[in-house]
Amino acid sequence: MLKKKKIFIAVSSLIILVVVFFLSKDTETVQEIKESVTPSMYLTNIQINNLTSDQAKMDMLVLFDNPLPVGLSVDSIFYTIFIENTLIAKSTYRDPLQIESGDSATISLPVTVNVDKLDSLLKDLEADGKDSVDYAVVTEFNDNSMLTPESFNLQVSKKLPLVKFPEIQIQNLKVSHIGVKNTEIEVTSNIENPNVFSVGLQDIHLQLQLDDNKVLKGTKEGNIELPSNSTTPTSFTFSIALDEAFKSLIDLIKEGKDLEFSLNMDADLVSDQTILKDGKINLEVQENLKDLQKFAKSNN
Repeated sequence: MLKKKKIFIAVSSLIILVVVFFLSKDTETVQEIKESVTPSMYLTNIQINNLTSDQAKMDMLVLFDNPLPVGLSVDSIFYTIFIENTLIAKSTYRDPLQIESGDSATISLPVTVNVDKLDSLLKDLEADGKDSVDYAVVTEFNDNSMLTPESFNLQVSKKLPLVKFPEIQIQNLKVSHIGVKNTEIEVTSNIENPNVFSVGLQDIHLQLQLDDNKVLKGTKEGNIELPSNSTTPTSFTFSIALDEAFKSLIDLIKEGKDLEFSLNMDADLVSDQTILKDGKINLEVQENLKDLQKFAKSNN
């Protein structure tokens, strides 16, 4: 069976070479033949899975088409990702990929992008007024089949919305209620959505840490709607049982004394943009209560 396959491959290759030779004076025809027997790649979508202050995790959904008379057996794919011709990430897909003759396959190429690396690029694109950009994937295949070379390159691009990172700014932290059984701390904030499309946050989980004390956990009912190019005020309430440690912290909050605190919010993204479908976001901020109140007074 293997011998027959080798003979078939050799004959197929010879036929292609003979056709190309006789039509070599017709450049356009040669190009068409070359394209018809060359594997192709299509970027079907980009899925941003998780946005944090440090990195963006996404999947590049890529379809590979094999018009060759034999199957492709790929043992690895090295790929680089570009936004507007700027390299933002590179990695290797190490799972074997088998594509039969005349067939196609879709795979997901995971990408992790450092936010700091993107920051200057996003600012430049924003200054140019761009709200959609070219996302490009360049791949290098290591192929085990006998008809094609040991490696070959493919590249593809697709214009999709430019996604900017929402940010959260703390406006105030205060004690909103003191009770026998529990005390409530309220954090007010602004959430900025710099995108040209609206975004919703749902299934919101919160963590508040005051100095080095235990983390306070909470949730926010309902959704937070973030209209395009807007800043949305919102507040979060945390309930605590007063022990000796928290009693002293409550005094510091009431008096506006020097107090380090951090807020972390995890939420599901809701958007009509397919690039953000089923995505998640993590927003976090660290503040000093005394500095925060000084800033508020100076702006009154």
